[in-house]
Amino acid sequence: MKPTPIRILYIAIALCFCLIVFPGIFFINRIDPAIFNIPFIYWFTLFIWAVLCALLFIGYKLGWKNKPK
Repeated sequence: MKPTPIRILYIAIALCFCLIVFPGIFFINRIDPAIFNIPFIYWFTLFIWAVLCALLFIGYKLGWKNKPK
């Protein structure tokens, strides 16, 4: 099958959802890294959330919106 932009978008959205709930983030966070004195786990979650919002907006603009009858 040839990958279409919508199929790639579905895969990227699924990957972002998996990264948000993946418990492996605690292995990365064990050294206690911080950015501006805020723990890394909060920054990582916020970054993935922002990427997910951007991907959903792109999907909306590509044709997920309601089409006129």
